[in-house]
Amino acid sequence: MNFQIKRESLSGLYTEEGLSDDFLDRLVEGYQKTKLKIERQTIRAREDLAELNDRREWLISLFDRVAEGSTEIAVDEVERQLELIDSEIDRRTREAYDQIDMVTRDVRSKISSMEAEIERDLYEKILKSIA
Repeated sequence: MNFQIKRESLSGLYTEEGLSDDFLDRLVEGYQKTKLKIERQTIRAREDLAELNDRREWLISLFDRVAEGSTEIAVDEVERQLELIDSEIDRRTREAYDQIDMVTRDVRSKISSMEAEIERDLYEKILKSIA
């Protein structure tokens, strides 16, 4: 998603119909806040996944070394740890996608709300101009 919207790109929209600068400012501010939320969640998810992948790689290398010495108990423990890490990676990935989906739904809802507000404002202005 690309939320790089500048106030200047919106200022030409509906100005003849009289939308206020305040409304346009709120629209841009909402996009900017949403963009920051998504960026922060993406960074956090990447950091978490990188940490888990590092732990996973360490365990794989440990597993390889232990397997060469064929110590069964240690191999079973390393395999169990790998499974735990894999499930944690899957869980955190799902959570990150869920968060992004939630923010996306929120943005869509706000956009719909703003579109409705624009339509109401334009409709009222058209009725006033006809009357």
